Amino acid sequence: MPKTKISSDVLEAAIVGFEEQKRQIDAKIAELRAILAARSEPAKQPSLLPRKLSDRGRRRIVTSTKRRWTVARKKGAVAKKRKTSGTSGTGPRVGREAEAE
Repeated sequence: MPKTKISSDVLEAAIVGFEEQKRQIDAKIAELRAILAARSEPAKQPSLLPRKLSDRGRRRIVTSTKRRWTVARKKGAVAKKRKTSGTSGTGPRVGREAEAE
């Protein structure tokens, strides 16, 4: 690349132009930081008071909970019946009875 002589007037004009661009960029950066600071202000703290629940909502929760528990109890009873009804007592002993012998 051949070296060319650039006059000092041209260099000074380039410096002035770049400094102006730098000022404009700094101003834009300051604007963006101000926007960012406004957005990052702490949000409103939630109330420490408990939420109010209507009577209807409370009833719905109670009935659904009761329904779930009855289904769970029925499944547990069926599982116990299946477990105990299949053994005749003649199979190998498991657990503490086997250890005692």
